[in-house]
Amino acid sequence: MTKKNGINVQVNSPSLKLIIEVSWDFAHHHLWKDSPFDKGIVSISKLYIGKYYGGIPSLDFKDLANARLKIFCDRIMLAKKNVHRFPYSPFPNPALWFDINNPFGYRLTKKWYEHGRVIDGKPILKYIPPSTGVIPIMTDEENFYSHTA
Repeated sequence: MTKKNGINVQVNSPSLKLIIEVSWDFAHHHLWKDSPFDKGIVSISKLYIGKYYGGIPSLDFKDLANARLKIFCDRIMLAKKNVHRFPYSPFPNPALWFDINNPFGYRLTKKWYEHGRVIDGKPILKYIPPSTGVIPIMTDEENFYSHTA
């Protein structure tokens, strides 16, 4: 809840729930596609996802939530790319991965995102100067380990 001109303004609860559901569905589809989870793990995961959106001021929710959703999706895709590059490394369940106290979960993707800003949904790797706008092509080794190649 935020105050604007002395009036309390609250985020529409269905709007917040919808963006949390969309975020969960996106993450589940891309990172844990074939893994069913019990309701407890899903609800804990959604609770952590909700904290990501929870700090948005009510009056700016529409614009800021859309921007955060885009960044959330970009960070999920960075995690997916990392999983494809190292297919034998274990990927934890979502309740552990989204835990804000887990430095190796979703929290780690912030560093990846900030280190290699995303342009048009494609990660720019750190060794390419950001001013060039060049989108790197995956090497043959990366394609070899990728499930989408």
